[in-house]
Amino acid sequence: MTSLADALDELGDALARVTAAAIAEGGLRGADDPEVLAALAAAGHIRRSAEGVMVEAVAVITDRDGSAAHGDRITTRHGCRNTRELVQR
Repeated sequence: MTSLADALDELGDALARVTAAAIAEGGLRGADDPEVLAALAAAGHIRRSAEGVMVEAVAVITDRDGSAAHGDRITTRHGCRNTRELVQR
């Protein structure tokens, strides 16, 4: 069974390949207007979905840290003062 993190890593790798193709010679610059707009809409959908996963992950970290002793917090175990620092890293 593939974990969520593994699935996101695979998606990230696929997105990196698509991004390279989009910025390469003949990528989006060679596309017609409808294709450029469709690519923009699809990229926006991907971004919103990724942000949704990030928001949920931060909520989980915040909830877990709120009910744990300082030394047991995920932020502390990863050398961070708080969730903000963990996310920035």
